[in-house]
Amino acid sequence: MAKPLFTNQPLTEGPKNRPIHITRENIGHFIYPDEGLDFSDYNQMFISTENITVCTMDIGPGGFFDPPDYHPGDEMYYVLKGAITQYNPELGQAIRVKAGESLLIPKGGAHVAYNFEETSLRIMAVIAPKIVEDQLFPTDGEAMKRKTFLGTDNVQMPKNPPLMHNTRIATVDDIGTWPFEGEVLRENGYLYHITEDKKLLSIHGRKHPALVKLSVSNDFMQVGEFIVPFGGSVCRYTEPICHKGQSFIYAIEDKVTVYLPQERDTIVLMPEEGLYLPENTTYQLVNYGDKNMKALFATAPGNV
Repeated sequence: MAKPLFTNQPLTEGPKNRPIHITRENIGHFIYPDEGLDFSDYNQMFISTENITVCTMDIGPGGFFDPPDYHPGDEMYYVLKGAITQYNPELGQAIRVKAGESLLIPKGGAHVAYNFEETSLRIMAVIAPKIVEDQLFPTDGEAMKRKTFLGTDNVQMPKNPPLMHNTRIATVDDIGTWPFEGEVLRENGYLYHITEDKKLLSIHGRKHPALVKLSVSNDFMQVGEFIVPFGGSVCRYTEPICHKGQSFIYAIEDKVTVYLPQERDTIVLMPEEGLYLPENTTYQLVNYGDKNMKALFATAPGNV
């Protein structure tokens, strides 16, 4: 397909208030940076609106992107394969995030992604509200001073603000402010590592319960996983789900069946396919398989 348009993918044609099944045929492709390809990554863009952008990023063993990138919205990484070492050059902070874990990058936070592993890296990136102010990424990262081990810039750069630690066990009362309030995270700029034990766990539904794991839930975005169990005497499915904001569902490992009760429509997502849903769309996830079904979801604005 044609070069993707940031904030308008895949909504270039037809009404913008309908669900869109995103397959290999309508995924957008882009490279960052597209100058100096030695230090670049490959991206597949599923959706990009004024409210939310979702894409995957691939980096081979030993690779990284440079110059540092930053966005006018929060960005969350969910590692699908391998492990990423994410680095904030202005703070000198580096975090290694493994498959199944997440990383939150506050609005405006500079970052460089490295793959120091012996296998390829793939992450799902969710950015809200906007990925860029226009169709171009920022170009001033090359001149950015960097705190590194034995780095020559270190003595010239200010001391970092205090690092926050969250030791609480999350409950539904924390939805909208997890892992911290968005403004608090954006003020100090630190990368925040969401390991499995730091996800906000909850239950959706009473007669048909499903496990929900929220990595991030703040005023910009909400990103998590639905785990729909298998087995029992009946078909396993979620009770109706409806987000106020634009949403995206991604099939991580196996196919995901999505039922739209208002349209009486069924959409089957094969692995690495996605589904765009406009505001206030009701859906259910249905598991006809022989193991737990796992779907990644993102919605923006975030605390709904």
